[in-house]
Amino acid sequence: MIWIEQYNIDEEFYQYYSKDKKYLACLMYPHSGTDWKYMVRINELKTFDRWSLAEIEEFFDTEEEALNFLNNYNNE
Repeated sequence: MIWIEQYNIDEEFYQYYSKDKKYLACLMYPHSGTDWKYMVRINELKTFDRWSLAEIEEFFDTEEEALNFLNNYNNE
């Protein structure tokens, strides 16, 4: 999937929109709520809620691993 827009919501949270504007992905930086891991959340834009479960939630030890997952994610 191609992510075309990035927004820095705050120091710990980035949003990415898919090229077709159908999906939203979030990259959350480590904090106590993620057990000090990076978290990628992906969901359809129309149902996305930052505080509820997402269709995809994956945890990573490094920012590089999280970004690689996001860049290689394919929803098909």
